[in-house]
This record gives sequence, structure tokens and C-alpha cells, in this order.
Amino acid sequence: SYDFGYNNLSLFAPTAGEPAVPNLNLRPQHTLSAKLAPGVELLGYDLLTSEFRAGDVVRLGLYLHVEEAATLTVAQVGADGRVVAEERLPLAPHEGIMRRQVSVGITPYTPAQSYHFELRGGTGEMLELADFEVTHTAPAVKIAEIPHPLTASMGAEIELLGYQLSGVQRWEPLIAHPGETLELTLYWQSPGPIERSYKIFTHLVGTEYNLATQGLLWAQDDQIPLEGAYPTNQWLPQIPLADHFELAIPPHTPPGAYQLTVGMYTLADGQRLPVTGEGAVPESGYILLTTLRIEP
Repeated sequence: SYDFGYNNLSLFAPTAGEPAVPNLNLRPQHTLSAKLAPGVELLGYDLLTSEFRAGDVVRLGLYLHVEEAATLTVAQVGADGRVVAEERLPLAPHEGIMRRQVSVGITPYTPAQSYHFELRGGTGEMLELADFEVTHTAPAVKIAEIPHPLTASMGAEIELLGYQLSGVQRWEPLIAHPGETLELTLYWQSPGPIERSYKIFTHLVGTEYNLATQGLLWAQDDQIPLEGAYPTNQWLPQIPLADHFELAIPPHTPPGAYQLTVGMYTLADGQRLPVTGEGAVPESGYILLTTLRIEP
């Protein structure tokens, strides 16, 4: 099965093995001849456009002649030397020419710059090809400019760098009113790749019972990061990001003291990630960001 933009071509054969495709039907957009590993020759590649934006998928088609089993490593490398994506491509001996496709998603925080692909065979041969540009993505957050910095972690993979809160009066404690909306920005970073997708919860918790939530919860905004556009298992390591939340305070919210808390949980079972650092409440699995008062 092959993807071409929004189209897909599926080939069916009566045998389990990959069918041989006539060479005249496999014509690369760019032709070349390069030995990548013993018994593996790259004959050309396809890259149908040269500019990509957040949400796009870069599809690199490779045309190969494979006589011996091998594994290729295909890396997306930026002009700054950063490897933002990498995929291992196992190859089995095949009669004639085969086409293999590598697909790389452009995230909202993929750095906007020039990129190319690097192909490496098992014996260390390296080939650069397929230059392209990533544009119109969000710049990395400047950590020094975070209004309320924090040193806190969720699990071993995710760092909470701080937050910004608006929709409150700047008194001590902070004051908000029923019917208003708290606008919260959370700043995150991952030191390395994250394997799973987690959902973020932001809760406004009081001391009086709320019949609507069957508990002490009075406002919340739970979401996959960037409203689903940037799941944690797609986060690029060492690139800080900002994520925005809105907590609508119900008109009937009683006056009193409230806590603004944040945490993460797994989608499958709702299990919260363990928390450590500033504001951590380990027994409940959340970080306390701040306290505030609701006044009429």
C-alpha cells in the first residue's frame, strides 16, 4: 500500500510475498545511483513538494534494488543539526525495484528551518538528499520569559516549567468572580521521547460540594495538548511549548477559597502520573499551581 498525498494505492496479489512490479511502473521523481549497504542500491526518490507546515506529513519515497537483507536508518535533520525524526527501515531481498515510503509528521513546534534526510546503511554509509523547508510553526518558548516559573515533573518524562494565569484580580490571594473565565497557560518540556499519549487536566477545586460534578470540582478543562494537535508522544525533546486552557467558573459558584491544580493521566484507564517538585501533592497526583478566592 502506498500513500500519495490524499490518495492511496493498494496492490493485491495471490501470494503472501510482495509482488514484482515492472520497472517501467516505478519511475522516481529524482534519479540517482548510490550504494547504501552491501547489496542495497538507491535508484532514486520522490518528494512531491518542498514546503511543509504544522499538520502536514512529509512523505519520502525511496526506490531500491535490494539483493541482501539490510536495515536503513532514515533521519530528518535540520539546518541546526538537530535530528527531529528517525525511522529504521528493514529491507528484504527483492527481485527488481522496490519502493519504500517514509512518512514524517510536522508538529506545531517543529522548528521552522531547512531540512534534509540522511540515509545510513548498516555499515555506516551516509547519503544526504531531499531538501525541504518547514514554515509557519510556533517558536519554542523562552524559558526565561515564563511569568510564574516552576520546577516540577510528571513521571520521569515530562517537566512543568511554569504557568501564566489571567482572568483574576491581582490581590493576595487572587480574586475571581462567578461567571468569569480563568485563562491558564502551562509551559512544558520533555527531556527525551515520550512513548504514550497523556491527557492534561486543569481543575478548580473548592471546599463545598458541587452537585453537578458530584464532588468539590467547580471548573475544569481537560484536553490532549494543544486541543489534540500535539499529543505528548509527538513532543520533540528539549523544545519548550505553551498550552492554553480555559476554566469557566459557573454562575452559581459559592464564595470561598479554591485551588487551581494540574496533572496528567493515561487515556486508557485514567491513571494519573506521579508528580514531584514544587506544588506536588503526590498522594492525589496533581500539582497545586495557586490558590484564589471566589467573591460575589
